[in-house]
Amino acid sequence: MKGTKMTQKTKGAGGFRDMASTCLLGYLLILAPIMLFAGGEKLQGLERMAAQADIVFKGRVMSTIGLTNRTFPICFKPHATKLKIISVLKGTLGKDSITFIHNTEGPHGWGGGTPPPHYLLKPGRSYLIFAEKTDQPNVFRQLSGMPGREDEGAILAADDRPLTNVTIFEAHWLELSRLLTSNVPDDALHAIIKLNFMSKRCGYNSSHTDDFSRENVLDVKRPVMTNADEKVAVEAINCFQIGGGLIEHTLDYISGTGIIGAGMHAKTDSNCVSQLRPYSDLLISVASGASTVPRRVAAVAALSGIGSSSVSNALPRWLSDSSEDMRVEAVRLLLDFPGQFAEETLNKLASDKSASVRSVVADIIGTGQFVRDLPVLEKLFSDPIGLTALVPPLKMDQLQAGERWNNTGDVHTSAGMALIQFKTGQVEKILRKNLSDAGFHVSFIAKLAEDDAKPWLDQLQQILEVRFKHVQDAIRDEPLDYKRSRVDDELLTGAYGKCWEAIRHYLMTIPAKDFSSDEMNRYMDLLEKMIQKDGSWRNEPAALYELYRSKGLAERTKKIRVRYEKSQGWRFDQFDRQHAELDVEAQ
Repeated sequence: MKGTKMTQKTKGAGGFRDMASTCLLGYLLILAPIMLFAGGEKLQGLERMAAQADIVFKGRVMSTIGLTNRTFPICFKPHATKLKIISVLKGTLGKDSITFIHNTEGPHGWGGGTPPPHYLLKPGRSYLIFAEKTDQPNVFRQLSGMPGREDEGAILAADDRPLTNVTIFEAHWLELSRLLTSNVPDDALHAIIKLNFMSKRCGYNSSHTDDFSRENVLDVKRPVMTNADEKVAVEAINCFQIGGGLIEHTLDYISGTGIIGAGMHAKTDSNCVSQLRPYSDLLISVASGASTVPRRVAAVAALSGIGSSSVSNALPRWLSDSSEDMRVEAVRLLLDFPGQFAEETLNKLASDKSASVRSVVADIIGTGQFVRDLPVLEKLFSDPIGLTALVPPLKMDQLQAGERWNNTGDVHTSAGMALIQFKTGQVEKILRKNLSDAGFHVSFIAKLAEDDAKPWLDQLQQILEVRFKHVQDAIRDEPLDYKRSRVDDELLTGAYGKCWEAIRHYLMTIPAKDFSSDEMNRYMDLLEKMIQKDGSWRNEPAALYELYRSKGLAERTKKIRVRYEKSQGWRFDQFDRQHAELDVEAQ
C-alpha cells in the first residue's frame, strides 16, 4: 500500500487572495473573518492535501448549521459542522470533538473554472477529513488555497469503526473498499466514482489523481459489475472503458439513450489495451449474458479498443441484437476491425430500422475512413431523419457553423459530418452535388476550398459577408435573445473560421508584388473585419500578421500589431524571432 510523507507546509496569504470573478467567498465565523478557499484548476491528491493539513481525522457528524454573512454575494453557503473524533491520522487533538468550517453548495451557481471543494456532511455519517487550524480553539476549516474536485478533502467513510496503524492512503482505500460492498446504492456509487478519479485512467488523466494504482482499482471493482443495483453495476462497468467515447461516468445512462457520444472514438494506446485485457473475458460475458440492456451496452462500450479475436467472435451476435442500443455500441466496435467484414456490415446496417443505428453507421464510416462505403454515406445523407427537420437539441445556426451535439439518431447530420472527414478529392462530387443543403453549405464550401480556394473565392467571400451581417443583426437584438448569446463576438466559429483560413491560405500563395490590386485589398479588408474585437483567444490575428509580414505589407502589419498587441503581442514577437530573414529582405 502506498505511503506518504507528512511534512508540514507553511501557509501564506496567497491561498486567500484569488477570488473567482463570479463571487466573493468571504464569510464571518462567529467573531473572526475567515476566507474559505479560492477556486483553481489542478487536483491535489492525498499526499499534497496531507502536507498542507494540520489535522487529518475520521469523524462522525453530530450536527451541522449554516452560517450567515449578508455582506458578501456568495456562490457557496458556509457551514459549521460539529464532529465526534473517531481516529486521528495526522496531528493532535485535545478534545473528542471539533467544529469544522466548510463550504456547501449554493445558493448561487458557480460561474468560474474548477469550483472550490464543497461538502454536504450528513448527521450520523462518518468522514475522512483534511483540515487547517483557525485562530479559535478547537475550530478547524477546510483546506484553503488548494483547488480540487468538489468533495476533495472530505470523503465519506463506510462506518464508525476506528482506524489504527494505517496511513492516510490505507485509510482511504479501506473506507472506499468497504463502501463498494454497501447495500446502499448511493454509497457504492460514491466509492466507484471516488476510486475512479483517485487513480490514473489510462490515457485520460487530466481529471484524475494518482493516489491508487489503476490495476488495484479495477480489481476491487470487478465483483461490482454484477451488483444487484442497475446504476451501481453500470457505473462499475464504465470504469473499465479506455476507448470509445471516453465517458467518465454516466449516472443518467439508465434513461436508455446510450453511453458514447455520436462518432466519438479514440485510438487506444497498446499499454492501455494491456491493462484491460485481463478483464475482457468478463466484459464479453456481461455483454452477452447480463439480464439487462444497460449492463450489456456498458460492457460492449468498455471493450472499445481491445480488438481481440474474442471480441470479434462475439461481435456478429451483438450487431444483430434486438436492442437498438446494443446494435449502436456494436457498430462502434467495427472501428477496431477495419476491412471487408466492417465494410459489408456497415453497408447492411445502413438500412437498419433504427435511426440511431443508421446515424452511427454514418459516424463510423467517416471516422474510420471507409472509402468503399462512400456510396452508402451518400445514401444516408438523403435519409429523411434530419433532412427536413433537425433532431433536437441541434439548431440550424449551429449546424451551419459546422457544430453538432450528441445527435445520435440524426442520420442526415451524421452523414454530412462524416463526408467532410474524407479527403477533398474523395468526396468532391458528392459535396458539389449537395451544395444547396442549407445546413451543410458552409461546411461543404470550406471543405472544397481546403486544398485550392481559388475556384471558391466568390462564395467564400459571400459566406463571410453574410455571416458578418448576421452577427451584427444579432448583436442589436435583445440581450437575452438566443441568437445574440450564440454569435456575439463569435464571427469565425467552426466552419466560418475554415472559410476565413481558406482565403488567407490562398493569399499566402500570391506573389507580394500582386498585393496592391483592389481585389487583394478587398480580401484583406474582409479578413480583418471578421476577427473579433480583442482576438485574445483566437489564432486569426497571428495568422494575419504572418501574411502581412511575409508579403512585406508594412502598413497593414503595423495596424494588426497595434490592434492586438495586448493579447497577441507575444505571438507577433515569436514570429519575428523565427523569421528574422524578413527584416533583411525588407532592407
